Amino acid sequence: MQRRHVAAGLAGTTLLAAGEAMAQAVPPAPRVTVPQAPGAPPSRGPATDPWRQGLEAGILSLVTSQIAESRAASPQVKAFASFEVAEQRSIVQAQQLAGLPVPPQLKVEGDEARLVQQLETASGEEFDRLYLRLQLASHQQLLALHQRFRANGSREQKIISTMAAVTAEQHLRLLQGIQRQG
Repeated sequence: MQRRHVAAGLAGTTLLAAGEAMAQAVPPAPRVTVPQAPGAPPSRGPATDPWRQGLEAGILSLVTSQIAESRAASPQVKAFASFEVAEQRSIVQAQQLAGLPVPPQLKVEGDEARLVQQLETASGEEFDRLYLRLQLASHQQLLALHQRFRANGSREQKIISTMAAVTAEQHLRLLQGIQRQG
């Protein structure tokens, strides 16, 4: 058992070092803005480009997880949020390395902005429940999109989506487990 933890720790350190080296060669992640006005604009509806839909779902997951890193009540929720922030940043970097389009700036607006604002005003167990619900919905959407790209996307999309779909499946199981404990 301890050997697995040591091996996982060494692998994590190696991946971290490799990630830091790659990050130096990768353009910065897109800036994300979230309107702060109470009356956010109406939802823009679903993006017509499925790859952009996945990027937007990932960005929503990133933004809500950044909030959860400091606001979650449960240590399990905080830990998941940290994993999710790292994962979403890595996916954006992988997309950039693969030459896939990543706009320099993305906005969380409409319905998604209202969800972020709800999350920002929640606290304690209410915050955790709302965050878990948002993450479950986001990961289900991400899983469906990445499964589609794994089957029918470009070579680069298939590569990214192969890893992203597996991660989304694992995260759905983790989220469901955390939800059952709470």
